Amino acid sequence: MSGYELMAGRLSRRAVLLVGALPWLAACSTAAQYQDAGPPNLHLSTTSTGAFLSFTVVYLDINRVTADCRAEHVGTLNLWAPLPLRPPADAVHLPEDRLSHLVFKFRTHGGNRESLTSYATLLRPRAGHTYQAAVKYDAGLYDVEIREIGPNGTPGPKVEHRPLSECRRA
Repeated sequence: MSGYELMAGRLSRRAVLLVGALPWLAACSTAAQYQDAGPPNLHLSTTSTGAFLSFTVVYLDINRVTADCRAEHVGTLNLWAPLPLRPPADAVHLPEDRLSHLVFKFRTHGGNRESLTSYATLLRPRAGHTYQAAVKYDAGLYDVEIREIGPNGTPGPKVEHRPLSECRRA
């Protein structure tokens, strides 16, 4: 068998794998969308990298926090996915002066394995302020940084991580 035939065989196997995976990859981006009326007050920037034949889907689950400190799911936003069916979210409105529980999820697919890592925090958006969330995933490590932006556009403090168990103090 010549080198050309070997290379053509490898390429056709890879093409079959890719075509077979396309519907599955597209399905990764079809979570129920979160919608809340109002101007966006949480702006999102997301980056994700993967190794050869692997990728990481990034999404955000938004929960309202009840008076008894339970998280009730209200929707999901796709932040990054290969071949998304709809564009990833870059901004959303969270109700002001109401406690929200944000869960950033990083689902990595590759080879014969799948893993899920998440970062969750409480946020009570203040009226007149906006928030900037920088979400990054690279080489198995994630970083989520949320900053408050003042009414005049000046960068404010980093929003500290707070688990759901601290909802009574928030």
